[in-house]
Amino acid sequence: MSRFTEGLNPEQARAVSTLDGPLLILAGAGSGKTRVLTRRVGALLDERDLRPWNILAVTFTNKAAGEMRERVERLVGEAARQVWIGTFHAVCARILRQSIEPLGWRRDFVVYDDDDQLRVIKTIYQESDLRISPKDYPPAQLRSRIDRAKNGMIPPAEVVAPRSDPMPEVYRRYELRLKAANALDFNDLIGKVVELLEAHPTVAERWQRQFKYVLVDEYQDTNIGQYRMVKALVQEHQNLAVVGDDDQSIYSFRGADIRNILDFEKDFPAATVVRLERNYRSTQNILRAASGLVRHNLARKEKTLWTESEVGEPLRLLTAADDNHEAELVRAEIDRLLVTRRPADIAIIYRTNAQSRPFEQAMADAGIPYVLVGGRKFYARQEIRDVLAYLRLAMNPTDDVALLRVVNTPARGIGDKTVEGLFVEAREAGVPVLEAIRARVGIGGGRTDKLAGFLAVIDRIAELCGTVNLGTLVQAACNDTGYRAMWVAEDTDEARGRLENLDALVAAAAAVVPTQSPVEDLQAFLDQSALAGQADELPDEGRGAVTMLTAHLAKGLEFPVVFVVGLCEKTFPHARSERDSEIAEERRLAYVALTRARDLLFLSYPRMKRSPEGWSQPALPSRFLAEIPAEAFGRASAPPRRPPSAPTPPPSWGGSARAAQRPWAPRAPAPAPPRAPRPGRTLVPESMEVFQAGTEVYHPTLGSGTISRRDGIPSNPKLTIHFHDHGPRTVFALTAGLEVLL
Repeated sequence: MSRFTEGLNPEQARAVSTLDGPLLILAGAGSGKTRVLTRRVGALLDERDLRPWNILAVTFTNKAAGEMRERVERLVGEAARQVWIGTFHAVCARILRQSIEPLGWRRDFVVYDDDDQLRVIKTIYQESDLRISPKDYPPAQLRSRIDRAKNGMIPPAEVVAPRSDPMPEVYRRYELRLKAANALDFNDLIGKVVELLEAHPTVAERWQRQFKYVLVDEYQDTNIGQYRMVKALVQEHQNLAVVGDDDQSIYSFRGADIRNILDFEKDFPAATVVRLERNYRSTQNILRAASGLVRHNLARKEKTLWTESEVGEPLRLLTAADDNHEAELVRAEIDRLLVTRRPADIAIIYRTNAQSRPFEQAMADAGIPYVLVGGRKFYARQEIRDVLAYLRLAMNPTDDVALLRVVNTPARGIGDKTVEGLFVEAREAGVPVLEAIRARVGIGGGRTDKLAGFLAVIDRIAELCGTVNLGTLVQAACNDTGYRAMWVAEDTDEARGRLENLDALVAAAAAVVPTQSPVEDLQAFLDQSALAGQADELPDEGRGAVTMLTAHLAKGLEFPVVFVVGLCEKTFPHARSERDSEIAEERRLAYVALTRARDLLFLSYPRMKRSPEGWSQPALPSRFLAEIPAEAFGRASAPPRRPPSAPTPPPSWGGSARAAQRPWAPRAPAPAPPRAPRPGRTLVPESMEVFQAGTEVYHPTLGSGTISRRDGIPSNPKLTIHFHDHGPRTVFALTAGLEVLL
């Protein structure tokens, strides 16, 4: 037995010792694939007549590459430093630095980042013969489309688009600009290597001769360019070992093609296949749940994860009234767990960043330290801060900082020189900048039209501050300012994520039960957002913090305790997933989330969700819950086998007060709000017009009653209702969750 197979299970040892020819290592979650990869590099250096630089090992992240290099160095010493270990892009950059001349670039090329790309595209817009409107075709949108084309290895001449679409021509000129500047963008690093290997045989032979053995980690995440690069490098010797798990292929939005791993044996008919099915991470119950879920995907390599670990505790299913109550239930469970566990042992995993807000608020209110991975805290995100700045300025005209943030966001043609001049005028007159704008507009002149437009926007929001409820006001700050339209027009994945965050902000505002005047409610909401931001910076005193992250970012990580939250239809699976292939990828993403847990796994979903317009809407439990074997839940809780009947809308409530005791002192679980008995049949209205004096309605906590008075604006009237058991109360129709009694 080789020293490199000592301590390995039989399948791992076979993967390490099968050195020659094509090899597919199907590595299930938690099966020790990194250990196998690094031992395999050591075995190659020990048992084959190789120089270290004859081995190429590529992966997807700098962290993974660094960990691989450290492990190999511990195995073989300094020779590891000469093995080519790195990310695809880093390896390609090294190749191009030595061989790019046949493509017409010099070796001292520069690599453009996203901002550099945008600058190039904006200069192309200025070319007189194109006449492209940035409003019709936002530069960021075209940059995203060019990136997708390059990821798909599609040159400008092969882009399919309507004749009126400027993208192919902008793409063509963009490529010319880059070549003239001796520059590449990030996507070119792989694309140009593929071009070299496929179009220049002498160059290809040189690199095939150097890389006698090629190893690829996370092969299920490769795109068409990476696939073609690897295939070209091993064309002669076929010494290719790939490690991956088709059940964890979750990056199609980045161009990853699951067919690369599913069709490996077609591409390499002589391939050996080794399945790593022993899991070293999770309990039997967690594996039973995850395996049972992913088996519902038809296009997959069959594998069955198993473990010698204990059966473990059953999964726990938390069913909440709404997403705020869901966060409170999760907070209560974490309080209980923190009696014996550290905050750092716990992770909250959700589908999109926009879902983090109620959980952030619950953690902050309870004094539980948390860290948000892979993105800014909800109230620190650009789009959230921009909208809140509009509200701050409308409420406080002296807030010059808020004005500076939004005066030209979205772009209104108010340039930096104009803004600088306004600040000078304001200082000289001893007034806020908004007053300086008002004075300049009052003087008149064509140059003030853009300032007048901005002033009208702020005045409109200021007028609404005292007349409409908070949800309607935040919606207006998103829409009436043109801010939402800016992101809609950009139409990129990033822009769609920002739009989801805006929807989450509107829903959060709409969920606030009016308790004071509209102005006071707004002030409280702004204070809450500011305090939540401050709580983000609280030191954790060395105790660690609860980790909050999306399922995509959780890949490769593990935690003793995991909460997978928001498991309802149109959230997880995502609303944009409609085709079977998209649902299959969502299922793989859920599989990744479940397999992050070592000891305890909690799943949760809300029965009701707030729409961006403020309506309480039934939220059906995710189909994935019904696909998990019931025995994984034990008797304590079981997933719904079919969609439940539509529940009644819950009331909304604010976060709990900050705990007076130590940050993670145990507290009683948050109870679901009390429900009033439902009398007879009800109807969820589609219009505010149904709420008129004399209409009988049902409120989820106050019960049934009759509207005696209707005031306020048509889109969200203020209703005075005489409840049979509680007397007269005043509510806002949009946020009260009312139903009409039939």
